[in-house]
Amino acid sequence: MSSANDYVCAGCNEYIKKGSVSKAQNKRWHQQCFTCDKCFKPIDGSFLTKGDKKYCKKCYNNEFGVRCKVCDDFIMGHILKYNGDGYHYGCIKCDYCGKFFQDGAHLSVKGGKFIHNDCKVQKKGATKGDYDAVRANKARIENEGQYDDDNLSEFERECLKEHNKKREDHHVKPLVWSEECAQHARSWVKKLLQQDALMHDTQSGMGENCGYFNSSSASTKSDTTWAVNVCNMWYNETEKYDFSINEYQQQTGHFTQMIWKSTERMGCAIAKKGTRVYVVANYYPPGNWVGKYKDNVFEI
Repeated sequence: MSSANDYVCAGCNEYIKKGSVSKAQNKRWHQQCFTCDKCFKPIDGSFLTKGDKKYCKKCYNNEFGVRCKVCDDFIMGHILKYNGDGYHYGCIKCDYCGKFFQDGAHLSVKGGKFIHNDCKVQKKGATKGDYDAVRANKARIENEGQYDDDNLSEFERECLKEHNKKREDHHVKPLVWSEECAQHARSWVKKLLQQDALMHDTQSGMGENCGYFNSSSASTKSDTTWAVNVCNMWYNETEKYDFSINEYQQQTGHFTQMIWKSTERMGCAIAKKGTRVYVVANYYPPGNWVGKYKDNVFEI
């Protein structure tokens, strides 16, 4: 006889007790029934999923894994992608300082060379260090006028909304839509998707946030969901930001650009193909200027 505390095993359809349950994908199994859907061997320890399938690490890597171009080992965790190839962050050195990258570090790629964003800031003085490009954008963007939000796509509207919710929390004015910024974002995000690489345009004269997801639900999730996901991913860098210092800090640039006080306008774009999702947001005036954080980044 079963009780209210029993579960039905997704493998054998027999009742199982709570204490011996393996869980995945909102289903439960006897431990001996919890097997890899590729090799059918019992999964002992951690596992990975793809769609409605579950895999042991070995089978998942053989089916879907990305090998590092440098060491030829499978990449578990953050993948650094450039020109269609994958790399461990720790296998690549910064061309400026010669140090290996830490997992998930913010970097740029220029001419096939990988550079720490903080090294770039120290050399150029700003996240988008092309001052001539910033000045050239001034008249063009500031004379755009008011854009009708009804003309925005689902993704654009939600991304702007999420930015402004977070900016309100940090006591700064909301952003307005910039079609100039959006046009650049659309062009750049197409390039990222074509090259299958996550990198910044260092010559735009705009602030820029880029994001990448690899998901089996890339085409089924709504653009509204992707807008929320990428904004939360960028904003969650606030956990690493030390407001007592309130200056440039590595791996927090997406967050600080989102809430940068003197930034007034933004535009964004999304591009998807297969399991890949790329997002670009451009901002004007650009944020993340060295020496200006205390005047532009405020705690909740």
